Amino acid sequence: PCPMCRETISRDALMTVPRANRFAVDPRAQWTSSAKIDALIRLLRDDLEPVIDDRRNAQDGLHCDAHAAATDAGAQAEQVATSAEVVKSVVFSQWTAMLDLVAVALERESGLGFCRLDGAMSLDERTRALRRFRQERCVRVLLLSLKAGNVGLNLTSARKVYL
Repeated sequence: PCPMCRETISRDALMTVPRANRFAVDPRAQWTSSAKIDALIRLLRDDLEPVIDDRRNAQDGLHCDAHAAATDAGAQAEQVATSAEVVKSVVFSQWTAMLDLVAVALERESGLGFCRLDGAMSLDERTRALRRFRQERCVRVLLLSLKAGNVGLNLTSARKVYL
């Protein structure tokens, strides 16, 4: 029966009314984190420190031994600084609502710049998001829906992946 007038209604007569927001509340205004999101943010935070790519150092002949460290610490510090790389991560989710929540958590964190790629974006928007992720050092995280990310993307800029 209809909840308003109590008349009988067929299932075919029912329809879903879309909400302005997929959540019952505005997650930005009434933020409550979860254990999963907290754990993800903690892992992404741990990646903020630049790492040294040992393979590139070995190829460039920038090995640091104890004798060199004692005699030429300044030159080695410069080599380490130039060989430091930013750790970038891709966060995959099957549900875009989860990406929305992760985005809210990332907006609240300083130093965790991010961009997003999902099926609701145009081809130009997707291209811009991937370019930002690849080229901008401050963009450390790419939020990617599984459905939009299954198109043969080359994500070699990322060093870590979270599902």
